[in-house]
Amino acid sequence: MTVHKVSTISPIPNLIRYYISRSGFFMTSIPIDTEFVNYVDSFYGTNDPLYPLMSAETKQPLCIYDIVRAIHTYIERIEKGDLEYVHYSWGDGDSLDRERVRDILLDEYNYVYVPETDNIANMSWVNAYA
Repeated sequence: MTVHKVSTISPIPNLIRYYISRSGFFMTSIPIDTEFVNYVDSFYGTNDPLYPLMSAETKQPLCIYDIVRAIHTYIERIEKGDLEYVHYSWGDGDSLDRERVRDILLDEYNYVYVPETDNIANMSWVNAYA
């Protein structure tokens, strides 16, 4: 699945951007570029990942849809400013942002690391766990 930026409107200083996915629109006041989604995917998804994740339930590799959902959860935490997440701030899609999204995927979306294998790059490991 591909994430598309549908529109950008600027009624306030922070741009509000809409992203569409299978379930509808995600609205945030932090501009998220598809570049960040691809960056997370390159570490944990299906885009030749360094540390691939798979769903503990379905044994499927991390999908773009769940990456976008986890990013949305992360941004909600930043904007809400609860005491637990008061130290969170958007780093323009840096490695700390990526790691926090990864933690959300592991803790809340029930993803796990794929066991060590020599065939990670060609995704043949999926058949072993599907």
